[in-house]
Amino acid sequence: MKNILVLSNLSLDNGDLLKYSAEFCKYYKCKIHLLHISEDDTPLSIFTPYYYKKFSLQFEQVYSRIMHSKIAKFISPILDNSMVRCEIQKGNKSEILSSFLNDRFIDLIIMGNLDIKNLGDESDTKHLLFDISETPILVVPEFEKFKPLQKFNFLTRHSPEDLEDLKNLELLFSNPNIQVTHLNPTKQLNVKEKKWLERVRDDLKADIIYKRNNKGLRAYLTQENFAMIKQFDAIVFTAKKRNFWRRLFDPSTTLSFLSSLELPSLIFKIS
Repeated sequence: MKNILVLSNLSLDNGDLLKYSAEFCKYYKCKIHLLHISEDDTPLSIFTPYYYKKFSLQFEQVYSRIMHSKIAKFISPILDNSMVRCEIQKGNKSEILSSFLNDRFIDLIIMGNLDIKNLGDESDTKHLLFDISETPILVVPEFEKFKPLQKFNFLTRHSPEDLEDLKNLELLFSNPNIQVTHLNPTKQLNVKEKKWLERVRDDLKADIIYKRNNKGLRAYLTQENFAMIKQFDAIVFTAKKRNFWRRLFDPSTTLSFLSSLELPSLIFKIS
């Protein structure tokens, strides 16, 4: 994991998330990219706030003084300036985001649950992030203090895609502790599920704990949300693009429900 993206259009006012992202990048030794997709400004690349002063550029001409002050306040005290890159680009949002993710080799997008809460069902940004992009997203709860992500609860459907994303999870986070959970009232594994689990344990280096739970998804996550002692550092989903919201919950309540989770959520997406 080398490159993390935070969309400043969404998260610039979320100081807790900027601080969390900086701590995350410091711990995992990766670069943080802040991208602002502008409707008015000419594309411009600025590497760190330091260069604005060095070349006497007027900060307000490329975005605003607010961006500089937020980066200086929440990111610079934690992360070396060489590990921070800010870019302002103008044009088609979908094209900009797609090329940016590929050109900068972005491994993970970080956004706050407040950011999700502020996205409407018809939001272009929501559509870009969850329906078009294949880059995993880490959703961070409000007031979350950074700690290394080591214990993961991977909610599975025993699919080939889940197997691949378990491998991706192991690539993103070194030596993860993974519990694979299947929400199903049937306590016994069938033959296909047994073969899937054997394959998981053969292909992954991590020791896998496998559990089944007879609760539905909403009830299970609500239970995890209100647990006094958190067993996991993050919950992991694999979701189909363009069908993500309908697969998880009633689309009319999805955004508000995810925004209320008190555990970081890592979302892998498949076509």
